Amino acid sequence: MKKLLLLLFIGGLAYAQDNDYEQINLKFGVNLINGSASGNPFDFGEGPAFSNPYYFELEYRFNKSFSLGLVGTLNEWQPGDELNKTILSEKRDYFAADLDGKFYFKDAFNILQDWKWLDLYIHGGVGYFTADEGSLSLNIGPGLNIWFSEDVGLSLGGTSKWAIDDHPDFDTNYYQFTAGIAFRLRDKDFDNDAVESIDKLKPSLIFLDIILDEGTGFDILNRITHQDFVLVFVTAFQEYALTAFKFNAIDFILKPVSVSDLFVAIEKVKQNLKSNQFTSTFQVESVKKALNKKVTDYNFIAVPSTKKIDFLKLEDILYFESEGRYTSIHLTDQTIHVVSKNIGEYDKLLAPDQFFRIHKKYLINIKYIININNADGSYCELIGNVRLPVAKRRKEDLVRFLNIR
Repeated sequence: MKKLLLLLFIGGLAYAQDNDYEQINLKFGVNLINGSASGNPFDFGEGPAFSNPYYFELEYRFNKSFSLGLVGTLNEWQPGDELNKTILSEKRDYFAADLDGKFYFKDAFNILQDWKWLDLYIHGGVGYFTADEGSLSLNIGPGLNIWFSEDVGLSLGGTSKWAIDDHPDFDTNYYQFTAGIAFRLRDKDFDNDAVESIDKLKPSLIFLDIILDEGTGFDILNRITHQDFVLVFVTAFQEYALTAFKFNAIDFILKPVSVSDLFVAIEKVKQNLKSNQFTSTFQVESVKKALNKKVTDYNFIAVPSTKKIDFLKLEDILYFESEGRYTSIHLTDQTIHVVSKNIGEYDKLLAPDQFFRIHKKYLINIKYIININNADGSYCELIGNVRLPVAKRRKEDLVRFLNIR
């Protein structure tokens, strides 16, 4: 069972390879081995192994969550030290070589992100050790790195080891503790500069491409802690992506970028910033999911207001009413939302599947039509005793659209 878990663990490490992140760390220092077999890692009995207590590690961190390393350990028990409840009468040499995988759960679960100087991990793997006789071992334990600078830090770890083969001195698990200096030999994080700049400068406006040289714009958005900003995507994506932006009320500029489009986007951003309408995490995640699945059919629209962004289901919308540069959205429960978009934008976005423009002032949800009345001028009656005029030039199109000729 232990061997199966180990294979699954190493397989997970290999599967998790991320070409957007790469780090190589070198660690060396001292180790202390508790072989008292007391079951308590901090009960050292008559003395742990702590003579010539050297260890080193070369670690390859291939994404933010996982790494794989080679660890070597040297140590000695001296006469009078305790090993497996036996007081030694002569020196006992110890050597171990381990293949060690690490899971960095702080980065994996995005906790304590402001503590960039701290790494927290759980490590484990398989190794070989010898103390007169050799045996394979299974290893697991906690660890942490404390970085004093970009390249130098302190590494602390603890390991519980089990001998897989029968070994006369290790019929139970024993514990090994390490402390050493850590050096970053290579640190390649393609979106890290952007993340650090955004968190440091805290901009109100971010222009961001979706496809970057390495990774995506969403990788950057997932890592930043700064929140109060308006996002404008700069993209050459296909039509389904543009639909995703529109339904989620996220601005975008198409490539190649024109000066006029840039000015229009900036003017919209100015209006959003005046009313504190910042881009929300929900909007970004909704667009991301839509792009991954190439979604073209939405059952909601995002409606920004001065204090929040509401996501309205299309089935709850009765009709849109033009108020010049603004639009009132009337819901079936008689709630009204006022947005700083003209009705033409919603006409392009929602027609012709479920909504129809019966008048320059009105865009209605056709599922709530009760009748079209020709008496006393043409008007359309909706549920809730709502009567709206139908423009003469749109009446024929409405009849044809409803297929009631």
